[in-house]
Amino acid sequence: MKIIQLTLAIIFIVILQGCSGYKMGNIMHPQVKSIAIAQIDNNSSEPFVATYLKQALAEQFQVDGSLKLEDLRNADCILYAKVLNVETTGIGQDSANSQTTYRPASWSVSVEFEWTVLIPGRAEPLISRQTITQSGTYEVFADNLITRSNGIKQACRAGAISAVTSTTEAW
Repeated sequence: MKIIQLTLAIIFIVILQGCSGYKMGNIMHPQVKSIAIAQIDNNSSEPFVATYLKQALAEQFQVDGSLKLEDLRNADCILYAKVLNVETTGIGQDSANSQTTYRPASWSVSVEFEWTVLIPGRAEPLISRQTITQSGTYEVFADNLITRSNGIKQACRAGAISAVTSTTEAW
Protein backbone atom coordinates (compact mmCIF):
# COMPACT_ATOMS: atom_id res chain seq x y z
CA MET A 1 0.00 0.00 0.00
CA LYS A 2 2.83 2.42 0.87
CA ILE A 3 4.58 1.61 -2.39
CA ILE A 4 1.46 2.62 -4.37
CA GLN A 5 1.16 5.88 -2.43
CA LEU A 6 4.83 6.64 -2.92
CA THR A 7 4.58 5.88 -6.66
CA LEU A 8 1.53 8.13 -7.03
CA ALA A 9 3.30 10.94 -5.16
CA ILE A 10 6.34 10.68 -7.44
CA ILE A 11 4.13 10.69 -10.56
CA PHE A 12 2.27 13.74 -9.23
CA ILE A 13 5.52 15.62 -8.58
CA VAL A 14 6.85 14.77 -12.04
CA ILE A 15 3.64 16.03 -13.65
CA LEU A 16 3.80 19.27 -11.68
CA GLN A 17 7.41 19.82 -12.75
CA GLY A 18 6.40 19.45 -16.40
CA CYS A 19 3.74 22.12 -16.04
CA SER A 20 5.91 24.70 -14.28
CA GLY A 21 5.87 27.03 -17.32
CA TYR A 22 2.14 27.59 -17.01
CA LYS A 23 0.56 30.06 -14.67
CA MET A 24 -2.93 30.97 -13.58
CA GLY A 25 -4.33 34.50 -13.88
CA ASN A 26 -3.60 37.19 -16.42
CA ILE A 27 -1.02 36.80 -19.17
CA MET A 28 0.12 40.40 -19.21
CA HIS A 29 3.79 41.23 -19.76
CA PRO A 30 5.51 40.95 -16.34
CA GLN A 31 7.15 44.40 -16.56
CA VAL A 32 3.93 46.22 -17.46
CA LYS A 33 1.74 46.69 -14.40
CA SER A 34 -0.21 49.87 -15.17
CA ILE A 35 -1.78 51.73 -18.06
CA ALA A 36 -3.07 55.24 -18.71
CA ILE A 37 -5.62 56.30 -21.29
CA ALA A 38 -4.60 59.45 -23.13
CA GLN A 39 -7.07 62.03 -24.34
CA ILE A 40 -9.02 60.46 -27.22
CA ASP A 41 -9.23 62.43 -30.46
CA ASN A 42 -12.59 62.65 -32.19
CA ASN A 43 -12.42 62.87 -35.99
CA SER A 44 -16.15 62.24 -36.37
CA SER A 45 -18.97 64.76 -36.27
CA GLU A 46 -20.57 62.99 -33.30
CA PRO A 47 -20.24 64.92 -30.02
CA PHE A 48 -19.27 63.10 -26.80
CA VAL A 49 -18.22 59.84 -28.54
CA ALA A 50 -14.59 60.27 -27.40
CA THR A 51 -15.80 60.71 -23.81
CA TYR A 52 -17.99 57.59 -24.07
CA LEU A 53 -15.07 55.59 -25.47
CA LYS A 54 -12.60 56.74 -22.81
CA GLN A 55 -15.09 55.90 -20.07
CA ALA A 56 -15.76 52.45 -21.58
CA LEU A 57 -12.02 51.72 -21.86
CA ALA A 58 -11.41 52.75 -18.24
CA GLU A 59 -14.31 50.63 -17.00
CA GLN A 60 -13.16 47.62 -19.01
CA PHE A 61 -9.56 47.84 -17.73
CA GLN A 62 -10.96 47.91 -14.19
CA VAL A 63 -13.20 44.90 -14.86
CA ASP A 64 -10.32 42.97 -16.45
CA GLY A 65 -7.95 43.74 -13.57
CA SER A 66 -4.74 42.80 -15.40
CA LEU A 67 -3.50 46.39 -15.46
CA LYS A 68 -3.95 49.16 -12.92
CA LEU A 69 -5.25 52.47 -14.26
CA GLU A 70 -2.82 55.32 -13.58
CA ASP A 71 -2.39 58.89 -14.74
CA LEU A 72 -0.19 59.66 -17.74
CA ARG A 73 2.91 60.45 -15.65
CA ASN A 74 2.95 57.25 -13.59
CA ALA A 75 1.78 54.57 -16.03
CA ASP A 76 4.04 51.89 -17.49
CA CYS A 77 2.24 52.21 -20.84
CA ILE A 78 -0.28 54.56 -22.45
CA LEU A 79 -3.21 53.75 -24.70
CA TYR A 80 -3.78 56.32 -27.47
CA ALA A 81 -6.99 56.25 -29.49
CA LYS A 82 -8.77 58.23 -32.18
CA VAL A 83 -12.45 57.96 -33.19
CA LEU A 84 -12.54 57.78 -36.97
CA ASN A 85 -16.21 57.46 -37.83
CA VAL A 86 -19.70 57.11 -36.36
CA GLU A 87 -22.38 55.87 -38.73
CA THR A 88 -26.08 55.25 -38.19
CA THR A 89 -28.26 52.99 -40.35
CA GLY A 90 -31.86 51.85 -40.13
CA ILE A 91 -32.27 48.11 -39.55
CA GLY A 92 -35.99 47.52 -39.10
CA GLN A 93 -39.21 48.78 -40.64
CA ASP A 94 -42.08 50.22 -38.62
CA SER A 95 -44.98 47.85 -39.32
CA ALA A 96 -47.57 50.47 -38.37
CA ASN A 97 -46.40 52.65 -41.24
CA SER A 98 -48.03 52.54 -44.66
CA GLN A 99 -46.65 50.52 -47.57
CA THR A 100 -45.50 53.56 -49.53
CA THR A 101 -43.04 55.02 -47.04
CA TYR A 102 -40.22 53.48 -45.12
CA ARG A 103 -39.58 54.51 -41.55
CA PRO A 104 -37.02 52.54 -39.55
CA ALA A 105 -38.15 51.35 -36.13
CA SER A 106 -34.69 50.08 -35.12
CA TRP A 107 -31.32 51.63 -35.77
CA SER A 108 -27.73 50.49 -35.68
CA VAL A 109 -24.90 52.86 -34.88
CA SER A 110 -21.30 51.82 -35.51
CA VAL A 111 -18.21 53.41 -34.00
CA GLU A 112 -14.86 52.99 -35.72
CA PHE A 113 -11.69 53.88 -33.86
CA GLU A 114 -8.00 53.16 -34.02
CA TRP A 115 -5.75 52.64 -31.04
CA THR A 116 -2.21 51.79 -30.04
CA VAL A 117 -0.30 51.24 -26.80
CA LEU A 118 3.08 52.91 -26.26
CA ILE A 119 5.67 52.70 -23.52
CA PRO A 120 6.86 56.24 -22.72
CA GLY A 121 10.34 56.86 -24.08
CA ARG A 122 10.28 54.03 -26.61
CA ALA A 123 9.89 54.61 -30.34
CA GLU A 124 8.40 51.22 -31.16
CA PRO A 125 4.84 50.67 -29.91
CA LEU A 126 4.08 47.96 -27.39
CA ILE A 127 0.96 47.17 -29.42
CA SER A 128 0.88 48.44 -32.99
CA ARG A 129 -1.97 50.54 -34.34
CA GLN A 130 -5.21 48.59 -34.75
CA THR A 131 -8.66 49.56 -35.97
CA ILE A 132 -11.88 48.37 -34.33
CA THR A 133 -15.44 48.84 -35.56
CA GLN A 134 -18.28 47.87 -33.23
CA SER A 135 -21.96 48.65 -33.27
CA GLY A 136 -24.90 49.05 -30.95
CA THR A 137 -28.63 49.07 -31.65
CA TYR A 138 -31.41 51.27 -30.42
CA GLU A 139 -35.08 51.99 -30.99
CA VAL A 140 -36.62 55.42 -30.92
CA PHE A 141 -39.38 55.62 -28.34
CA ALA A 142 -39.65 59.16 -27.04
CA ASP A 143 -36.29 60.88 -27.36
CA ASN A 144 -34.06 60.08 -30.32
CA LEU A 145 -31.02 61.83 -28.82
CA ILE A 146 -31.05 59.78 -25.60
CA THR A 147 -31.64 56.42 -27.29
CA ARG A 148 -29.01 57.14 -29.97
CA SER A 149 -26.42 58.05 -27.33
CA ASN A 150 -27.21 54.75 -25.58
CA GLY A 151 -26.54 52.93 -28.87
CA ILE A 152 -23.21 54.78 -29.20
CA LYS A 153 -22.32 53.81 -25.63
CA GLN A 154 -23.07 50.15 -26.48
CA ALA A 155 -20.78 50.34 -29.50
CA CYS A 156 -18.02 52.00 -27.44
CA ARG A 157 -18.32 49.35 -24.74
CA ALA A 158 -18.05 46.53 -27.30
CA GLY A 159 -15.01 48.22 -28.84
CA ALA A 160 -13.44 48.71 -25.40
CA ILE A 161 -13.84 45.02 -24.62
CA SER A 162 -12.00 44.15 -27.85
CA ALA A 163 -9.21 46.68 -27.22
CA VAL A 164 -8.65 45.66 -23.60
CA THR A 165 -8.64 41.96 -24.48
CA SER A 166 -6.13 42.60 -27.24
CA THR A 167 -3.97 44.66 -24.87
CA THR A 168 -3.90 42.20 -21.99
CA GLU A 169 -3.59 39.06 -24.13
CA ALA A 170 -1.13 40.36 -26.72
CA TRP A 171 1.76 38.36 -25.29
